[in-house]
Amino acid sequence: MCTKTRKNQWNKKLFKEIWIRFLNAIFSIYFIVFFIIGILFFGTMGIWIPYFRNENHILLNSEALFTYSIAMLGTLVVEFFINAEKNTLSLLALLLGIVSISLLGYGYYDAPLTESNFTIWGTIFTLLLFILVNANDEKFDDIADVKAGTTGYAEAEEDNIKDI
Repeated sequence: MCTKTRKNQWNKKLFKEIWIRFLNAIFSIYFIVFFIIGILFFGTMGIWIPYFRNENHILLNSEALFTYSIAMLGTLVVEFFINAEKNTLSLLALLLGIVSISLLGYGYYDAPLTESNFTIWGTIFTLLLFILVNANDEKFDDIADVKAGTTGYAEAEEDNIKDI
C-alpha cells in the first residue's frame, strides 16, 4: 500500500513572499500615500466623523467598523475571483478574509452599538489583508524602478513570458 506524502505548503518561500509584500508596501511612497489618504482617511470617515459630531458616540463603534471592513473585504473577494492566478498565497489571503469576516460578524452580533474587540481585530486583519493583496500592484511602482532596455522599453521578465 502506497502512502501519499503531501509537500509542506507552509514553507519558507510562502513566508518570504508575505514579508517581501509588506516591505514593498513600506518602501513604496505611492502605496503609503494611497493607504493613508485613501484607505485610512477617506475610507474611515464613517467611523471618525460621527465621533467628532456627537460627544456620546463611541469611536470604534462595531457597526461602523463592520460596514467599513465588509466593504473592503467585498472588493477583495471580487478581486480574488476575477484574478485567474490561484496559488498558496491567494488561498492564504482567502483564509485570512474568512477569519476577518468571522470576527467582524461575531463582534457586530455581540455588540452592534458599542465597542467590540472582535470587530477591532477583524478590521486590523482586513487592513493587513488589503496590504498583502495590493502591495505588489504595478500602480505603486516608481518609474525609476522600471529599467529600460536597449529598445527603450522595460526588459521583459522571463517568468512573465508564456506560450499561448
